[in-house]
Amino acid sequence: MSKSFATNYNWLALSSLLSFGICAAEQQEVSFTLQWSSVEGATHYLLEEGSRDGAWQSVHNEPIAAQKSVIRKNSHGLYIYRVSGCISDSSNTIHCGNDVAEFSDPLIIDSTQSGVFKLSLNAQGSVLSWTELPTSRFYQLETTPCASGCTDTEQLTWQAVSLSSNAARYDVSAQKMAALYRVRACFSDTVCSEWSNNLLYDPNAQTLSYEVNRLFINGYKVLFRLAGDSCKTTENGMYWYVDYGKSDGAVKYNLLKAAQAGKRRIFVKVPSCLPGKYQEVIDVYQDY
Repeated sequence: MSKSFATNYNWLALSSLLSFGICAAEQQEVSFTLQWSSVEGATHYLLEEGSRDGAWQSVHNEPIAAQKSVIRKNSHGLYIYRVSGCISDSSNTIHCGNDVAEFSDPLIIDSTQSGVFKLSLNAQGSVLSWTELPTSRFYQLETTPCASGCTDTEQLTWQAVSLSSNAARYDVSAQKMAALYRVRACFSDTVCSEWSNNLLYDPNAQTLSYEVNRLFINGYKVLFRLAGDSCKTTENGMYWYVDYGKSDGAVKYNLLKAAQAGKRRIFVKVPSCLPGKYQEVIDVYQDY
């Protein structure tokens, strides 16, 4: 079909594609609603989903008259969509695609924003791993050195880490300096997920085991000191802290609170000591 067909039927205007109601939780299906603006002269709409190889395929078996569509997926990931208007000719045949209308700008749906895309260290503290997204083509891992403790995350300079494979893991055991890492999944060179959490790897990290002798909340920081710890003391006025705003912040706070109330030792994994700074701990756990 030639472009002259579109001229005869009046070229359809560009439609805008929006999404709302993204519902995504770990171990559950992902669902969201796509909605688009009406196009003057359009009788139906063609909604397409992009694939990992760059091709587009129709979401429905045939064009639909509605201006929205509920999408359900079995797993988290990156999904990309576009929509265009369709017209009916005198024989009620529906015509869609580039010959009669422009497609909307692609819309990226990133279900990983729900918080399921996480970066973590294994139990030995030597391998970074992250949530594997089956819809992604590759991962981007970045790092920044933490000689100053990485307390001001807005001033960090991130550098790309070369990954030898598309596996959702990276061995950091050979690294000699403390550094932050973050990762994201990419559908293409320009379409990527949100960055994961920032994760500190410190080859000199140590695990402290003391009773909690001072614990309070200041904003989103849970500040505390440990009896017997020589790094954060009454003399230097410094504290370890847990970020209550993070997904595991409340769990760590409750562990500290229970240990303080029961006068029990708590295990706290901490980075290299900087006596003159407040420092975020790496982990808090109880060995019952």
